[in-house]
Amino acid sequence: MEYDSFLDRQPGGAVTAGTALHFTVRGTDADSVMLMLRQDGQAALSTNLAHTADAFEGATPPLSSGLWFYRFVVVGPRGTQILAPTRTGLGGVSVAYQEQAAAAWYQLTVVARQETVPAWYENARIYHIFVDRFNNGNADGHVNAPKSNTFLYGQLTDDPYYVKDGAGEVVRWDFYGGNLQGISQQLDLIQQRGFTALYLSPIFEAASNHRYDTGDYFKIDPVLGTLADFKALVQAVHARGMHLILDGVFNHVGRDSRYFNALGHYPTVGAAQDAASPYADWFTFKHFPDDYSSWWGVMDLPAINKQSQSFHQFIAGGPDSVLGYWTGLGVDGWRLDVADELDLDFLRQIRQLLDRYPDRVVIGEVWETRPIRWHTGPDART
Repeated sequence: MEYDSFLDRQPGGAVTAGTALHFTVRGTDADSVMLMLRQDGQAALSTNLAHTADAFEGATPPLSSGLWFYRFVVVGPRGTQILAPTRTGLGGVSVAYQEQAAAAWYQLTVVARQETVPAWYENARIYHIFVDRFNNGNADGHVNAPKSNTFLYGQLTDDPYYVKDGAGEVVRWDFYGGNLQGISQQLDLIQQRGFTALYLSPIFEAASNHRYDTGDYFKIDPVLGTLADFKALVQAVHARGMHLILDGVFNHVGRDSRYFNALGHYPTVGAAQDAASPYADWFTFKHFPDDYSSWWGVMDLPAINKQSQSFHQFIAGGPDSVLGYWTGLGVDGWRLDVADELDLDFLRQIRQLLDRYPDRVVIGEVWETRPIRWHTGPDART
């Protein structure tokens, strides 16, 4: 007996409240198959599936909004087995469990309403680019504006290597030198391969190669090029009828940033330098200045105080904010890093700002198996 959540459940994906779902468990080597369905926090309900020529099939009643879970109990020649995913929240082909307590659950999301998305995004094929590792657009292959205390690879075939200290912290970041011009030069090839949109990993100034340790939200990292290079990329993407999505990292910044400035590399007075810094309320210090809240304990990534209204305004306060500025330059969408770790009111503020720009998208990165809990008022967002 076999079940694949991507093929054997109709409709697929998240569904709207009031929808009844149809399940098919393929195979006939069973006496009975029972669907076990439960809403989050509730006891499971069972429904026997009907035996057809080559499968067992059945449907649920219309479901209410919320998070649901399901799996199947199969009784047959091998005794009683549970058909379920390899891990709760994962989809795909089922595996058979002998013990009910060990069996995982498929996850099913039922939303109050489906979001309206721009036509370009609904069927987009998105190409993700980690910019430093993609393509150097300089004719002679030189790396733009190499950073202090880093190293450059001698050849593109060199394997990535991080230089770390005894505590496992990276002390020398490595760069291949991919840049924005290199992306512009490859747009024809990307489009020929059927992609209709680009999603770039962070491109703002930062100390690392991955740039999730933002140093300056209003500056293109010089290794990647200039503001002119960015504008040229946006123009080239749009000239081909394609779209551009940027990575918005608003849960933490870099220790080496103009906002925290623990290393003193920026002319501004950072929060780690003075408790009276204009950025002081962005962060939470347990002991000033060396013990502070950070992203998952990574001290290179000071965490933003989720309740900081000045930070929220800085990021999404209007056309001159970070999101307003870059979206005004033609960015078509934003992928919000660790969106489930951001304050809900802040997320709503981001959404309200971007709603001012037509045909933009906001995508939340959520790795956990449970969705973000939104309020249930008339203007609820999912």
